[in-house]
Amino acid sequence: MEIELDRLRLRIQQLERDNRRQKRIVLDRDDALAEYAIREREVQRSPIKAIFWSCGESLPNDDECDAAVLEKRRNNLKEWTGIADFDRLVEDADFDRKDVVPGPEPLFNQREQLLIYLISIRKGVNFSHQKLLVGLGRTRTTEMWKRVQKKLVEWSHRNVKFPTLEQWGLRQSNAFKERYPHTYMFLVDGTVLPCLTSSIPSVKRLHWNFKHSMSAKSFTILTTVDGEIVWASKSYVGKTHDREAWNLSGVANKLLDAYQGDMRRMKRQRNDDTKLAIGADKGYPGIVIPEQWILYLTKSAKHVPSRPTAEFEVQHPSGLRLFCPKRNQIIMDTRLATFRHKVEDVFSDLKDWQLLLDPVFVFTHTEELDDLIQVTSGLHNFNKYP
Repeated sequence: MEIELDRLRLRIQQLERDNRRQKRIVLDRDDALAEYAIREREVQRSPIKAIFWSCGESLPNDDECDAAVLEKRRNNLKEWTGIADFDRLVEDADFDRKDVVPGPEPLFNQREQLLIYLISIRKGVNFSHQKLLVGLGRTRTTEMWKRVQKKLVEWSHRNVKFPTLEQWGLRQSNAFKERYPHTYMFLVDGTVLPCLTSSIPSVKRLHWNFKHSMSAKSFTILTTVDGEIVWASKSYVGKTHDREAWNLSGVANKLLDAYQGDMRRMKRQRNDDTKLAIGADKGYPGIVIPEQWILYLTKSAKHVPSRPTAEFEVQHPSGLRLFCPKRNQIIMDTRLATFRHKVEDVFSDLKDWQLLLDPVFVFTHTEELDDLIQVTSGLHNFNKYP
């Protein structure tokens, strides 16, 4: 708190110097001290106000500030929220208007509510600590947080989606195109999020991840070769295998829905060299994918189930089929590992949102966790493709 008050004190002094430089009316010393005392009381009541001022959110108009002040504001926003271009996010996610809601005037406007939400997920502030940060009760704080997240989930669905073949091709590097000509490949992988260890044996077994030797939940993502997330699953208990999580998520049907037109065209034009593919590691032999798609596996993958899971091999309403490729239908490729590091980079970026690593939140807020995975995926794409 003392650090934030020092930042606030320096900020007020800077504003006073700017006023003198621009020949504005300067408050006399007594009025300035009175204004500072009022602001200091507000900070004690709601520490988030001090964070707002450190981010430059108290500035009345950006046009009145010089480039150095705006750059400092941008850096502070990136440090606190993980989003450098916060103004564009406010506009893109439609947080720049005022909600008309019945009841008393809300303490924070929509822009400030979005800022509070981003700070909480970036710094790992759970619900119990948020109420201390914003100076509201637990119920009002939780309602505000969930309201912002619901709106961001709707926004993130516009940022996390399957690209067209043309857009997909632009995401692939020249090195990839030389190694895999005429191939459009998604990379798939899963990661774990630590959670509390339950004292109930059956619950503990469900969440226990044997690979990482800890209680956890997991989720899966599909990315392009350059790291854009095109699909993110919901969370699963840590016991769930990568292959099982893929099959249960229904992502194969989503791929059919998105690319059935291209698949029909490829089927008609037999001389078409276009290939649709999934690149995976040793955890994904036995997954169900659309017909005409190719499964590439890293060389470390040894075992492929001899009998695919029958219930997933179904006919899609489009007339196309899902199937589980067998050993002779899978391409084992050592060089695939040189491109799969992008997926690990994406997971590293997602885990910078520290609330995903809070064991209490991950274990107790399953529904909010699923939405948070979707939101952070959208924020990742927003940062990567401004």
